[in-house]
Amino acid sequence: MKGFGIYVKNDLLDVKHHKAMGASVWLYLWLLDKMTSVSDEGVGKVLGGKPIKYSEVTEELDLTERTYQRYIKQLRSAGYINTTKTMYGLIISVNKAEKIFSNRKVTTKMAAPVPPKSVKAPAKNVVSETKNGGTNKTIQLDNTKTIQVKTKVLTKKQLENRDPSVTQLISAFDSQVGKVHREQSMVAIQLIKQHGLEKCLQAVMGVADSRGQQYAPNIASLEELRDKWVKLENFYARQTNKRKTVHIS
Repeated sequence: MKGFGIYVKNDLLDVKHHKAMGASVWLYLWLLDKMTSVSDEGVGKVLGGKPIKYSEVTEELDLTERTYQRYIKQLRSAGYINTTKTMYGLIISVNKAEKIFSNRKVTTKMAAPVPPKSVKAPAKNVVSETKNGGTNKTIQLDNTKTIQVKTKVLTKKQLENRDPSVTQLISAFDSQVGKVHREQSMVAIQLIKQHGLEKCLQAVMGVADSRGQQYAPNIASLEELRDKWVKLENFYARQTNKRKTVHIS
């Protein structure tokens, strides 16, 4: 159809293209006009990929068959086109093709509008201790969603690396009273925070010294030391006449 524009980049005006194409540029422009599609790789199909006969070209360009064959060879050798020979003619495609198809509308899907971020109330955290020394943390994310996170019980080594005073208390309890299990490591931190390291060490010595004595509280773990702290204080308050007294209050 006549009267429509052909999309050509002005790169075609470079000297290298002039030397490579010469007069075959007219056939090249005809092929651009007859392109019906362009692939993602930039290869344009001429007349939908159907075989093209010399007679179809010469009707519009008025070329001799010899000139037509020379133009085809020139464009193919320079890499502008690809051809496949069939008994019905040549299947031709154009490399590095671009074309604006007037009968095809390009529709771009608009992304759905993103709603503005709502301002949420600050998260509310509720922490409760578990039996094995870990914690259950309930986190209120907003007004509608609540999640519960169980914190991992830290190993004794991890706790020691965080607070050197934990090392001292655990080592003292291990040597004077008994083995401190991993689950009791969090209790060591609680004791130090509540009473201070010096009093905790005194209490450990007191537990060791009071073993077997009448009315002495039976303490075999850090948890029992925490829970029976007042009983231990009361016991030593009654033992002020003993030769070795440990004050822990």
